[in-house]
Amino acid sequence: MTAEVKGEIFGSRPSRIEPLLKSSGISYVKNIFLLTCRARFNRDKKTRYLIVKEFTSPNSLEGVASTLDQISLYVKEYLQDRIVGIHINGEREVTLFQRGEAPVKMTYSSLKDY
Repeated sequence: MTAEVKGEIFGSRPSRIEPLLKSSGISYVKNIFLLTCRARFNRDKKTRYLIVKEFTSPNSLEGVASTLDQISLYVKEYLQDRIVGIHINGEREVTLFQRGEAPVKMTYSSLKDY
């Protein structure tokens, strides 16, 4: 007899490293995702990766530029233009942020084609 596996509920587990970083005064950024394409489809390491920072609330949008700049300090130079920020307002509107460019508003379905 096989037991059903429950789906992952993101953010449901408490972070063990976050309290250590806070108590040590080390700055960090949460909600960062690395998207990659399989090498058999795209072998070019300069275009196969995308780093996405999710901004989960409208209040967090005030520091978008500085947050994306902070992330760029920790990645190789060829990835620095592959860092984007994203804020999804429900399922109707998405705001896409790229370093050095004006924010772009689009629908959720148009983001999938972007």
